[in-house]
Amino acid sequence: LDNADVIKPDINIIEGIIGLDGEELHRDQIGDARLVNIIIAGCSPFEVDAVGSYIMGHDPREIWYTRVAKERGLGECDVNKIDIYWIRDGEIVPLKNISEIKRHSIGLNWARKKDPDERLFW
Repeated sequence: LDNADVIKPDINIIEGIIGLDGEELHRDQIGDARLVNIIIAGCSPFEVDAVGSYIMGHDPREIWYTRVAKERGLGECDVNKIDIYWIRDGEIVPLKNISEIKRHSIGLNWARKKDPDERLFW
C-alpha cells in the first residue's frame, strides 16, 4: 500500500490470459491453469486489483489491502463504483452492468497438499 501510494504508477496491468487456481509457494505444484482471456488496465493499482479479484470470484471489499486502500483514500474497492470500460470490436464502451463480466472461481489454496478442497477467500 505504501509503495503504490508513494511511487504512483501511471498504468497498472493485470495480464489474465491464463489464471492459476492455487498458490505459488511450491514450484513443483503451482496450481491448475484456467483460460480466462482477460487483461485489466487502469490508473489506480487498487482499483485494478479490485476488478481483478472480483473476476477471480472474490469480494474485493473483504480483501484487506483493497479495503485499507479505500479507507486511506487511495482507490475504490467496490466494483459497482468503479468506472469499467470494455474494448469491443475496436471501440471503448462503458460496462453497463457488472454482471456482464464473467467471473472465474480462482482461489488461493495454501493447504493444497493437506486438503485439496480447502480454499481461501470463497
